[in-house]
Amino acid sequence: MHEVKEEIEARLEDVLKETRAPKEIHREYEKAERLKEKIRIASVKEAERLAITISCLSNPKRLLLLSMLARPHCTCILSKLLGEDQSLIAHHLAKLKACGLVIEKRIGRSRMYVRNEEALRTLLVKLIDFLELALDGKQDFDATG
Repeated sequence: MHEVKEEIEARLEDVLKETRAPKEIHREYEKAERLKEKIRIASVKEAERLAITISCLSNPKRLLLLSMLARPHCTCILSKLLGEDQSLIAHHLAKLKACGLVIEKRIGRSRMYVRNEEALRTLLVKLIDFLELALDGKQDFDATG
């Protein structure tokens, strides 16, 4: 695998020439008047940071826990509601805490957890920004050909 530079920008027309893209692909870009368009590749380091945090959310139990943690709860309540052993719930909470997505409060020998809403909002904003998502829902791609 070749190394991608930290942040790069290239003109679409130049990349098409360098890759010897098929003529029909070149025509498709030309028809859409995109040959002069600049393509930006975002920060590889930022992609790695986002991927680590997003992987924390890739488990359905962790997503369920985050939805339940709008208000603080202890592991005993969470395990009872999810029908899982407390040690499994504690494991998932530890993963979420390591990613900064939950906040832990010790109460004696027990712990209470609540989701870190600021961290979740920041993650969503960073992801939207990183992907350059248009929040208007419009996409200029006709897959029907």
